[in-house]
Amino acid sequence: MSKLIFVHGINNQGKSSLEIIEEWAAPLNDALFKRGLKPFSKDDICAPYYGDFLHEKSKRDFNIFKDDSVRLLADTEHKILEEMSEWLLSEDLSHYPEFERFQMDVSAKLNEPVYIPPGIMGSTQDEDDKSIIKRTLHRKSSIGIATFLSNRFPGIKGPAANLALRQASVYLENKGIQEDVNKLVYEQVFEDRGPNEKVVIVSHSLGTVVTHFMLNDILKQQPVQALFTLGSPLGTNYLADFNPDLSSFPANIQTWFNGYDKRDFVSLNSPITRERIGFDGVINSHDFDTSPEDRHWIVSYLSHQNLAEKIRMQFDSIS
Repeated sequence: MSKLIFVHGINNQGKSSLEIIEEWAAPLNDALFKRGLKPFSKDDICAPYYGDFLHEKSKRDFNIFKDDSVRLLADTEHKILEEMSEWLLSEDLSHYPEFERFQMDVSAKLNEPVYIPPGIMGSTQDEDDKSIIKRTLHRKSSIGIATFLSNRFPGIKGPAANLALRQASVYLENKGIQEDVNKLVYEQVFEDRGPNEKVVIVSHSLGTVVTHFMLNDILKQQPVQALFTLGSPLGTNYLADFNPDLSSFPANIQTWFNGYDKRDFVSLNSPITRERIGFDGVINSHDFDTSPEDRHWIVSYLSHQNLAEKIRMQFDSIS
């Protein structure tokens, strides 16, 4: 039986599979209704859920927006913050009025001096010590930008951003947790499927990473009519180090559509290209105008009628 599969991303703790389906299906079906197309029924859809598991594995006893805990910040978290800062200052966003003043403020923030107490490295400081101080300064700057973002940037709230940053880092860096998440997804929606039962997968945020990693590992034999990645970080610099080493488009995927808003703070205006993922063939589109309150919101993406029509057509084409 054909299935439309929703794969959620970061910051979905406290929910359930049914809640994910209801949250995503509502805007998708509303967009289909406006196009005069058939809506999806609950029988058409399934959604794995790993939000609570990832949340439990991502707990820490400090908040980067409140505590001076730079030595405890994971390398991947720092890289994400660094790339986010660069993205915010890029020319690609300069023509958006909502960013004009914000970019000036971020630039000023980046140039603020960062204070390191004297003697923090001990009485003697060799070249290794200087390297550590330099790295600490860099991290303090990143956290300063993150703190600034949490208070000023649409869609980024302090506690939520802290959780999202941590969850993404834990999944990427901890292979055991990554395997456990992938296993949860597999057991919930893929394990009982036959080898010829095609699916259409709609993934969002970290869910796009989970899906990509699985399709190149435990789901290599799963035929996928279409993969939709929305608000995906797969095209970013920091994630390139984690992507599977591939040179050709996955044979089990017929069509891969990647959609993002240039102002989405997770996808960072980064299309999925050969340079980042190792192969060509992904259809990229930044023709999305998501909610000003949260540019990364899945409901905003699925409310786009062109996207909804693409999903419906791909589902209907499964024979």
